[in-house]
Amino acid sequence: MVEVIPKPVKKTPSWQIILFYFSIALVIILIFAYLALGSLQGDLEEGLQTLKDRLSEDETSQRIDLEKEVLGYKTKIDDTLPLLQQHVLSSKFFDFLESRTHPKTFFSKISLSPGRSKVTLSGLTDSFLALGQQLLILNEDPLVKNSKLIKVSLFEEGGVEFEISILLDETLFRY
Repeated sequence: MVEVIPKPVKKTPSWQIILFYFSIALVIILIFAYLALGSLQGDLEEGLQTLKDRLSEDETSQRIDLEKEVLGYKTKIDDTLPLLQQHVLSSKFFDFLESRTHPKTFFSKISLSPGRSKVTLSGLTDSFLALGQQLLILNEDPLVKNSKLIKVSLFEEGGVEFEISILLDETLFRY
């Protein structure tokens, strides 16, 4: 059946109309925000890449300078090392002699040849017993290869003058 009498149109509530327009506005705002953030992200990534490139260039030039400096030091060390290995430390002998001198023995003259590891000591002691003990102290030391009593004489004031020749191990004079 056909209705001839028109029915009144239902009016949409105002809150639905407001919600509809609000939703459309929100979708439009979100689309613009998405596009703006995407563009901003691209710009930031490009700026970040530029900064990384700059840092790597600076780092490379600094690294090259540091490498040159380190290689310069290495060359100096390599040049100095053979000299240090050949260098003779005669001061070590005095520590050696100090620790191996009899309390009643006094050395008046030292002739030191570190290149040949040879020492000649002249001195004075109270008695032949002290001289013998001094020779025994030197002969028992592992750094002494050979020691010889070269000259012995009585001192006018009651002591014994002597001269000793000592051949030492070369390691005593090395670093």
